[in-house]
Amino acid sequence: MFDADRIARMLLDARTRDSRAPDPGASAPTSLAQAYAVQDALIEQTGEPLGWKISHSRPGSAHLFEAAPILAGSVVRSPAKFSLLPDTVVECEIALIVGCDIAWCDNLTRQDVVDSIAFCHVAAEILAPRWPAGFSTPPLLLLADCASNRGVVLGEQFDRDRLPEIVRQGGRVAYLSRDEPPKVFRDDPIAMMESLLEALHQRQLGLTKGQIVITGAIDYARASADLFFLELDTALRAEVQFVAV
Repeated sequence: MFDADRIARMLLDARTRDSRAPDPGASAPTSLAQAYAVQDALIEQTGEPLGWKISHSRPGSAHLFEAAPILAGSVVRSPAKFSLLPDTVVECEIALIVGCDIAWCDNLTRQDVVDSIAFCHVAAEILAPRWPAGFSTPPLLLLADCASNRGVVLGEQFDRDRLPEIVRQGGRVAYLSRDEPPKVFRDDPIAMMESLLEALHQRQLGLTKGQIVITGAIDYARASADLFFLELDTALRAEVQFVAV
């Protein structure tokens, strides 16, 4: 039988031990509402989330996007170190810092969303599923586990007025001991933030001042015991070192 509190305790124990949780078996969520109930139980046990991330929904979902909280204690400053867990993935991101409370409404405009952003950071999101099957875990279980979010590394800050320029020019990514050519962002961060607000609205939630929004991935890679960084220009960099355990 589904048990949101039991699954949340399993996930929090795995986070504390920096390991994987046991298979929840018959108590696993079987609907989007149940997956969100696990997220809510995690929030109840850890406190107000530091922010939210938006992700493309699983195949067959009635929704285009789904939301997941960035739990308290999950955000660190660059440079950072993380232990290298199985299936660890790092994503290059832009982090938007919310400057005022904002929620979805029918007449919400793009400018409303832009005006709600205080400033931005170059960032890296660390993903690591806590279930035994890794990323082969059923999608609802991955969503329940905050869409596999393990942490967010915040690099240098930049003004929101530079966001169009930053998105247009892309950035340079280096990982796995090799430099990669400049890449462009796959998603428009403002449009993705609008989608996040709509997804949160379905849960009767909004964004509050000071929260972090993770959106606008530029690239991702399987992590290795190596240095990884995203560099948007010579002054904007997020850096994380993965350490083998």
